[in-house]
Amino acid sequence: MNTSQKVPPRPMVLFVVIFAVMDLFLPAMLSGLESVVVGTFFTGLVVGQFALLSIWAVLAPQPVLVRWPLTLLTAMGLLLILLLGMFAVNGPPMDGTAFLLILPFCWLPLVFLAAQSPLWVLRLVTGCRIVDAMAEDKLPPEESRQFDLRHMFAATALIAILLTLVRLSFYLTPALYREPETEMWLPLLIACLVCGVWSAFTTIPCLGAVFVVRNPTAGLVGVIVYAGLMTVLLVAGSSLISGPTASEAFTLLFGLNAGLATVLLGSLHLLRAVGYRLLWVRRKSAVVDSVSD
Repeated sequence: MNTSQKVPPRPMVLFVVIFAVMDLFLPAMLSGLESVVVGTFFTGLVVGQFALLSIWAVLAPQPVLVRWPLTLLTAMGLLLILLLGMFAVNGPPMDGTAFLLILPFCWLPLVFLAAQSPLWVLRLVTGCRIVDAMAEDKLPPEESRQFDLRHMFAATALIAILLTLVRLSFYLTPALYREPETEMWLPLLIACLVCGVWSAFTTIPCLGAVFVVRNPTAGLVGVIVYAGLMTVLLVAGSSLISGPTASEAFTLLFGLNAGLATVLLGSLHLLRAVGYRLLWVRRKSAVVDSVSD
């Protein structure tokens, strides 16, 4: 690599700093807020942070042993900052509920991995990854979609470690440990399933709208239409079961989707603007087109 080459920008560092400041003051901004739409919009901003970190953990150009731990620690750090902001507004938790703070940090790694599962499938099938088009790419395209026994053993060991961490949280929380085994695991399994499905229907379309569609305006319009259709389907589904009314469900989903799209589309567009591209290795021509775009 040419040593005189300009050092590529690091927008993810800027994103993390902005997210940290926002999470610290977000509870104070939500305190006493009466607007449901604004409240769900701010919630969507937090969900968008989690979505962006999930994308970076799977598709970033760094080696997996570097990017995955770093993004996980970043997600845990942002969660800690959010909790500190809540404590600043509402005060520290009572002694009887302080032990519940163990659960988010013990459950987050497994939920974080579950949210990435559709993206891992996408990478293994297509070999796609986010690269800096201005920097030298040292990893051969063929290697980005390899999955041999070493990776399988590593993935199995990782899942075993995360499950052990979850079980440790049960032992550290006496109230939960007295519950039946199924009641302890059920909320976590539901959260993992919801995050996996949610990721498949949100992060992948946003990636396509930013990096695959050549016209940014067409991509934005496509995401808006897609989000509208998904919102209508979810509202119609919620009306068939007990829960909020159709108008309440629409309000909640509208604010949540707006906040998510603001963070995710804004961040991905900035990544593309500073020179990052989504590299596909299914065909040689696709590699050339995606990098030279």
